[in-house]
Amino acid sequence: MDLQALELSFLLHLQELHTPVLDGIMTVITHLGDGGVLFIAMGVLMLFFPGPERWGWRFFCRCLVDFWWEICFSRIWRRGRGPAG
Repeated sequence: MDLQALELSFLLHLQELHTPVLDGIMTVITHLGDGGVLFIAMGVLMLFFPGPERWGWRFFCRCLVDFWWEICFSRIWRRGRGPAG
């Protein structure tokens, strides 16, 4: 069995695993990337493990700045670009 056939059989097997509990878990996992929630959670986790030069605080603050930048300024820049846009 070659690698492509093995991958295809694995993916087909995954499609058969639809249960309400598993669908709910996968929905939560999928939405962790929305709005940087995953990276903010990683930053909070890093705050509890001190490292050299306070990398946890830097990462956490950077994620918060990026998150708020997206919320505050993305709506301003999503306007139309005229007749060609």
